[in-house]
Amino acid sequence: MGKIHKEFENELEVEIEIIVVKHQMRITGEKMKVIQCEEKIKENWKTMPKLILPTSNKGNSTVPECVICMNDANYCLQGCGHPYCRDCLIQYLSTKFDTSLGNEKLKITCVVDKCNSLLLIRDIKTILGATNLSKLARASFQAFLKTDKDMLRCIGDDCNQIYRESKHPDSYVCDGCSKMYCVKCKVEYHTGVTCESYQEMLKKREEENRLSKEAMETHGYKPCPSCKAYIEKTDGCNAMRCNCGIGFCWLCGFTAPRDAHPHFADKTSPCYGKIFDGSNMIPDE
Repeated sequence: MGKIHKEFENELEVEIEIIVVKHQMRITGEKMKVIQCEEKIKENWKTMPKLILPTSNKGNSTVPECVICMNDANYCLQGCGHPYCRDCLIQYLSTKFDTSLGNEKLKITCVVDKCNSLLLIRDIKTILGATNLSKLARASFQAFLKTDKDMLRCIGDDCNQIYRESKHPDSYVCDGCSKMYCVKCKVEYHTGVTCESYQEMLKKREEENRLSKEAMETHGYKPCPSCKAYIEKTDGCNAMRCNCGIGFCWLCGFTAPRDAHPHFADKTSPCYGKIFDGSNMIPDE
């Protein structure tokens, strides 16, 4: 129908507006051309096949059937008029909450074969509550970000603000976290230091950290499996506890909320009975 209306608009130099909610059509233009357009639309309607909806008989009344489950429908889409039950619509719409969906898979259309009309926002608001509407909006926004490569998330670790890279090729101040970031280096802005110098500093620091790590491990230090702080074990059993509070096994790195001793008494553990392995201490007989 939309294609035919566009042809009428071009032919008669009028503007046709469909007001779906009010079931109205507004034609704007010269009076005679508006009248001609009305006549053409009426003639076109006469040639259109009538919409036949599935129905069920309940007593003396005819009730439309949901096009999905074939039970009684209690809602008709305002765009195309096809009948659904609210439960099926809610279930259908809930499949669109997935934030990993792309734009095409996120499209919400009537499921009737050869219809594929997009659901109006008025339909979606009526069917979904505020919470679910927010979920759908979030999924829609994530799909939009996938298609617009110029829209990027803030570099800050805990910030979800979005910025447009083309408007900030070098640096930007985030409206969300109020911090300034270097776009090239992807870090908080390094005032007074060029990007080249900053990158050299990073490489030097990474090399120093690597050498320090190798030296620590050569001398018997091991990193805590949780906080990664290096720990030296000079004596005692293999059940360790870091200052961060986590308990862990010195041999295999197994972690426990506080105490790793039960790990050595567990017969399924690879370290069963090895609580003093490698230690200078001799367990009491």
